[in-house]
Amino acid sequence: MYCTNCGTKNSDGAKFCRSCGRPMESETIPLADEVKEAPGEVPWSQAGQQVTQPFYSEYGDPVRPGVQPGMPPYQGNDKKKGKKGLIIAAALILAVAAASAFGFVAYKESRPMAPVEQLVGALKKSDWGALYDSVYWGTAPEYDRKTFISEARENMGQLVSYISMLSNVKVSRVAEGTPYRNSDGLICKDLTVNMSVSALGMSQDQEATITVVKSGRKFLFVPVWKISAEDVGSILD
Repeated sequence: MYCTNCGTKNSDGAKFCRSCGRPMESETIPLADEVKEAPGEVPWSQAGQQVTQPFYSEYGDPVRPGVQPGMPPYQGNDKKKGKKGLIIAAALILAVAAASAFGFVAYKESRPMAPVEQLVGALKKSDWGALYDSVYWGTAPEYDRKTFISEARENMGQLVSYISMLSNVKVSRVAEGTPYRNSDGLICKDLTVNMSVSALGMSQDQEATITVVKSGRKFLFVPVWKISAEDVGSILD
């Protein structure tokens, strides 16, 4: 053993240091060969945590907590992502289809020929409300919509023969003039329209000039054209 005062090595049974004479009984420093690791102790990591060994099942590879042998790995997140992608794709397809349908309808209604086709179609169906809506009656209309529909229904008997003939009428645009403004300050166009009537195996073509008026807009950007009230007779004659 070594003296704790001067560090001199003494025999194991010495009671006093042979160099400085200090008693050796109070404090001793064991020799290096006396320090031995206790058997069976578990090593510790530098962080102070015990090093654990992975758990091995009795019959196979290591088993992670919560996963039983033979079970497929959990793929819940992948399935959710797949469903979300399908929903987004379907929504995009519907949006494109709706936009295409809206664009087609907007194009048809924005043409100057649209009110002419609407008026002829309304006459064939006896839809007096649609007929009234296809005409520009000016800033001071002679009829309001309700009165016009009421009088048209009362006089429908006189129009039966004419309406039956209209089922064979086809209208088409021949020419379209340059736009100008009328007395109300609205944009107008003069259309040359061909009306083809077929009956009893015979057909007759007739051209007429019809003025259409841009009376407003639908959905903020689709122009609305209507037939000038003065030219409605050009179609009915």
